[in-house]
Amino acid sequence: MSGKEIQALVDRIEAASHADLPLGLAVLEGLAASGHAAGATAGVADSADAALRLVASELPGWSVSLSGAARLPDSQWTCTLRESGARDDDEVIGVARAPTAALALVGALLRVFAIRQKGYR
Repeated sequence: MSGKEIQALVDRIEAASHADLPLGLAVLEGLAASGHAAGATAGVADSADAALRLVASELPGWSVSLSGAARLPDSQWTCTLRESGARDDDEVIGVARAPTAALALVGALLRVFAIRQKGYR
């Protein structure tokens, strides 16, 4: 999956009003096509715990920042993934905003993959 295709998937995640089966399947396809997360299930787009496990397996030791307001039906979550929470010079930072914590986590992870495809580490 090209960086542009990954970006289009992240845009779809950020525009979603909730996680549903078609979006979950698209996320799985995107992860598989990127060569990542072979063990991920469709629940990764619906479960914050599953999304955190995925981030931990793909980016071990990275800093995860998740913030948002838990209100229904208009929650908005922001996830930032950085190699180090202490430094301010990370070459790759994944950021995504979404209506659920799980989607924000997955979107940020996909952004990291897209940036790495451009040669950044």
